[in-house]
Amino acid sequence: MEFDAVICGGGAIGLALARELSHVHRQVLLLEQNSSLGSETSARNSEVIHAGIYYPTGSLKHKYCISGKKLLYSYLNEKKIPNNCVGKLVVACSYDDLSRLEALYKQANSNQVEDLEWLDKDEISILEPEVSCVAGFISRSTGIFDSHSFLQALSFDAEENGVIIAQKHRLISAEIFRGLIKISVEGCESDPIYTKHFFNCSGLSAIDVLHKCKFGDRAVGYRYEYAKGSYFTLSGRSPFKRLIYPIPEKGGLGIHSTIDFTGKTKFGPNVDWMQIELDEIDVNYNVDSKLEGLFKTSIGRYWPAVKQKTLRPDYAGFRPKLFIDNELFEDFKIVKENVGSDCTAVHFLGIESPGLTACLSIARYFLE
Repeated sequence: MEFDAVICGGGAIGLALARELSHVHRQVLLLEQNSSLGSETSARNSEVIHAGIYYPTGSLKHKYCISGKKLLYSYLNEKKIPNNCVGKLVVACSYDDLSRLEALYKQANSNQVEDLEWLDKDEISILEPEVSCVAGFISRSTGIFDSHSFLQALSFDAEENGVIIAQKHRLISAEIFRGLIKISVEGCESDPIYTKHFFNCSGLSAIDVLHKCKFGDRAVGYRYEYAKGSYFTLSGRSPFKRLIYPIPEKGGLGIHSTIDFTGKTKFGPNVDWMQIELDEIDVNYNVDSKLEGLFKTSIGRYWPAVKQKTLRPDYAGFRPKLFIDNELFEDFKIVKENVGSDCTAVHFLGIESPGLTACLSIARYFLE
């Protein structure tokens, strides 16, 4: 079987890319190793539409988040997918945090984030009476959305345009054979797939897939470590109307508060660096109820009333943290290789937050 393009990975990046490629190629194949689409990083997150606050100006995270946010809101509204531009407050819980908050506000303005406003303690108490802080700022373009319906819409668009989506198909290897990229799939070894354009959008498995490609540099020195993020839910009415974020921590944005479309309040994720292998992730999606104390201590800095509330374990996800030559690389890494005659391979590495917000922009970039 020969295709114009083959995509490995059916999360947000792979589905968005499949949708875009279907406009210019007649034969596009998407391979997904799991039984359902977007069941890993794309489905296990805060479902937040990020504004572009945190990322170094000019980085890929900054570039794709800013443009992706506009594309995402437009697409969600076009498809009538639930979304709400609720806004979020980023707060300093003590005067020791104030200089970091000011630096973050300066960074957000350098990134040309829209609708920011600095607020003092009294102004925040009017907006969110239960929040305890010394100062903060509001990002009005931050929102929430139904990520599951979004992924379904992308897959529907792609298939309607002729993309073949093959679930439970795991890539074994890719190599150059007679001027094409030859792809072997588990269970179908006697029927290889051929293409000129290969896209590795495998999320948590992207480094594994990279090393299964027997061509190009294969980026020796690239590896993943995995950061587990757990979520808890609050019993009863939400105390907030907006998203509440503390100052970021190493590897994440801090244990923040979000609201879903049922009115449920979620707290998370924390950052738990785990020394595990890729094939061990599935059995580690459980949320340890013993983390409730840690969560309450962190949340209590901006919402003291949490100490009298009940938090219930909800779900967990993993973020692929990219290391290059043993140094943490804190941006997206997109490696494009020209392999063989007229063949290309593109590897999307370290695509964590804000990858969901940025996915439509990332996909569109490769068709410009």
